[in-house]
Amino acid sequence: MGYRRYRPGSVQRELRRRKRSKGYKLAWAALLLVVAMALFVLYSPYFAVETIEVQGIQMLSQKELLEEAGLFPGMNLLQVRPSLISSRLLSNPWVEEVTVQRGLPGYVLVLVQEREPVVLVPNGSSFLCLDREARVLDTWTVAKVSLPFLTGFRVPARTFPGQVLEDTTLRLVLAALASLSKSTLGMISEVHLDNESSITVYTLNGVPVYLGQAFDSLPEKFQVLDSILKDIRDKDTEVEYVDLHLPHRPVVKERR
Repeated sequence: MGYRRYRPGSVQRELRRRKRSKGYKLAWAALLLVVAMALFVLYSPYFAVETIEVQGIQMLSQKELLEEAGLFPGMNLLQVRPSLISSRLLSNPWVEEVTVQRGLPGYVLVLVQEREPVVLVPNGSSFLCLDREARVLDTWTVAKVSLPFLTGFRVPARTFPGQVLEDTTLRLVLAALASLSKSTLGMISEVHLDNESSITVYTLNGVPVYLGQAFDSLPEKFQVLDSILKDIRDKDTEVEYVDLHLPHRPVVKERR
């Protein structure tokens, strides 16, 4: 009877070879499993976006917003990256804050907080829509919302949506206007700045309100204006003019 002779160390080498071969097979099996799972997640209808809900928009259209966000029905839910979508939407001047949430099955919620427009500034044949920080929200050829007009302000030669106009007087006036209640703001048709930076407010009924040049007391003057205009509206008083040069001693001249 013959015996098989092994060279020294050959048994150990064979065992190592078989172990490596088994390891390779397990690695390939694991890789194939990962690929199969990835393909399932990417192409399974369960992960397809079916519902996109947008809340908080008034000036923006949902179609416009979703195009900017890169969201559309049928895309894979894992392709919806909230941080990336938020950064895209925050580049829109109207968008102040945004939150994007995902949920199963196939649900995306976009919560938007828009900036509030305060005035319209005539600029040639168009209007600049500004918020309280003097940010240009949009440029319109036709006024799309009912807001006071700001006249007498020299618009820079080049303006574009998203630009913040650097003018101290303008910012003071806009901040004061934004402090008014919406009902009072709706009673104002125009805010005029003359060459001496004196401010005159005109109501929808054409009543002039003289505020003067004291910009340091502008918030106080607008608080008094808010109260006076509410009183005029509630009592249906016919007024010739209002003088707020001295806010602690306002003059309301009634028509006779």
